Amino acid sequence: MDENKSPQDFLNEIFEKGRASAPPDPTPRFEPLEDHLPPPAPPAGGHGEKAGRLAKLPPWLLCLALGAVLLLGVCLLQLAQANRRLGEEHAALREENGQLRRDLEELREQTVQAEQARGDLLAELAHVAQERSVLTVQRWQRDYLFYLGQFMDGGDYPMAALAVVLSADRYFDPANLNHIPTNPAQAEQYRVYRQELIEKGYLERVASSPIASSTVLSLPERGDPEQNPDMAALGILWCAMDEYYVQGNSHIAAQFLADSPMKFPSVQELLTGAGEHAAVLYKRIVSDLATDGYLLKEGDGTLAWNPNYYRSDDVDIRYELPFDPAPLSSYLPLGVPE
Repeated sequence: MDENKSPQDFLNEIFEKGRASAPPDPTPRFEPLEDHLPPPAPPAGGHGEKAGRLAKLPPWLLCLALGAVLLLGVCLLQLAQANRRLGEEHAALREENGQLRRDLEELREQTVQAEQARGDLLAELAHVAQERSVLTVQRWQRDYLFYLGQFMDGGDYPMAALAVVLSADRYFDPANLNHIPTNPAQAEQYRVYRQELIEKGYLERVASSPIASSTVLSLPERGDPEQNPDMAALGILWCAMDEYYVQGNSHIAAQFLADSPMKFPSVQELLTGAGEHAAVLYKRIVSDLATDGYLLKEGDGTLAWNPNYYRSDDVDIRYELPFDPAPLSSYLPLGVPE
């Protein structure tokens, strides 16, 4: 460095060197103002921003979000399927309800028809029951008159009189037959028998009351089973035959014979007093009841219940006679005929 130069000279020299080393300024050009503006920022929430944000999220959160999206899709699919099934079920339910209404209407019609049929059937059953009752009563009257006629034809008037007094009301009193009308011919035949017994003195006509227009029949003292032991025996015998031959009640007939409170002098005297036809009927009823297992023959010839068959008193059922027999304790019980 030249020591003779001043500081000012040194500054000027440095400045000149800087200018000489600088490149020449380029020729200025005109450029639009927009070319020098920065590019516009992407809109908020745009794809790029979302991608950037997603790139910044942790992987586990992305997986969770993806799973939630898949789950939401599955739920939407299931919901759509459920809605479709509900629609189908709703349509099926409407159809079923319609069918149920039709079935209900049909059932109502059937119920009405069934009620009408039931009413018709009940009326028919009532008619059949009435006819059966009439036929039963007429059969009773027929069978009763048959045995009564046998006694009358055989001259066994005591047995005939007992049959009238002890059983006639059972077959010819309308009050005892539910007011079923009797067969006129049978009713007339009964009146003929009854009048003949009155005329022969085996029956007596007695007024039921001083002001009553109807009458009742009674037996004279000699034929009264409540006063005459022999007639009491015949009365029990007739009650057993009435139950067995007319009514068809074997058990009651067996009770009257086996548990009878009456005592009898002997079987032969009983059969002799009863008349031939009554004796035949007695032998037959005893044989039938023994064969059917109701009665047994004891060693002394008397009748007893079969122990293998139930007795009326075992079930607390006792059938009462229509009269109170005149008892004689010294007599033998009713026995099996020889």
